[in-house]
Amino acid sequence: MEPIPSSKQDILANDTLNCSPSSNQFGSSCLTPSQPSVHCPTLTSFLNQLDISQYHNLFIDAGIREDDIEKLIYFDETELKDVLSSIPMKSFHSIIFKKGIRELRQTFSSNPPMLPSDHMNPFLTPISQIDSLNSSHKFINITPAKVLNKPKKPKKSKKVNSTPTPVSNDEITRCAIIYGRNSSRQLTKYEQAINNAAIGLALQDPTLLKNRGDLFKNAKIRLLDEGYDYKNGISRSKLNTYIDPKTSIAVKRLDAYAAEKIIARISELERKLKVKEMQYESAMEPIKVKLTQNNSEDLKAQVSLEEFEKERRQIKRELARLRNKQCKHRWYEQTNKETESKVDEVEEFPNDNDNNEHSGKKEPSI
Repeated sequence: MEPIPSSKQDILANDTLNCSPSSNQFGSSCLTPSQPSVHCPTLTSFLNQLDISQYHNLFIDAGIREDDIEKLIYFDETELKDVLSSIPMKSFHSIIFKKGIRELRQTFSSNPPMLPSDHMNPFLTPISQIDSLNSSHKFINITPAKVLNKPKKPKKSKKVNSTPTPVSNDEITRCAIIYGRNSSRQLTKYEQAINNAAIGLALQDPTLLKNRGDLFKNAKIRLLDEGYDYKNGISRSKLNTYIDPKTSIAVKRLDAYAAEKIIARISELERKLKVKEMQYESAMEPIKVKLTQNNSEDLKAQVSLEEFEKERRQIKRELARLRNKQCKHRWYEQTNKETESKVDEVEEFPNDNDNNEHSGKKEPSI
């Protein structure tokens, strides 16, 4: 296949305009020749140079125009691969095309391309106008108009309102809720009290909303200060620094009694669950072996199965809740034992400085 001839643009791009200095009627000389620059080839000339001009129509169909070679130069390898994937080229020709793009990229990195333009050299008169003039005025020197660099006026900076926008009380109340914020369940008495305390603190100081952990802690402290009536008679929180020994003993007895009740209830529920499972299996047997032929009996068996299944689910749900409560109680008891043991160790083994202070003796200075 014969190569497609280059366009006029490429022919003109390879020619350089030389202007010899000469004086005109105004006494000024013509411009000196411009510095050499690399011209960006067109698609046709580039394919002819690589000897793969048979793909010219395929490039045009892919949306690549004659002056898009410069754009392909600045594509990375991934983008160039995506472009070539839409053109059915042989592997060898594809490698040649990529290599040619890389060589152009290296050339332009050291010498930027000069794109053809109607105003490439504003100091030279177009050839068509020069031919129309007489021989004594072949070159016309057009003095470029001086561009007045007007000082840029400083932009008026918009006044930023440093004062924060006020937040409504409804928004503060919504953000201060601790329990049930994204739930529609019924809250307990303690949860409602915590929410009320948190809302009151947030309305007094909205900055507490930045840290909900501190807000929750301050809400519990407020309940302690206000003397909230807890379910067990006293708060078991670490924030409660003073606990009456008598009250502490009573609370421990109540906790032990509650733990015994939980264990008894768990054993009772486990026994009920076994009974319900046996009843469920016995009700399933006639349906599995299809002993019953009467439709009414089948309907009764199905209803009884649904009742057994419902009761079994309820028992399992309550059993899981009690086991979870039992695990929490065991963890709380273990934590208290570890804390008490640490306190006893500190009381039994005071440091040497405390012993010296109580005895009135001072260590000799070294």
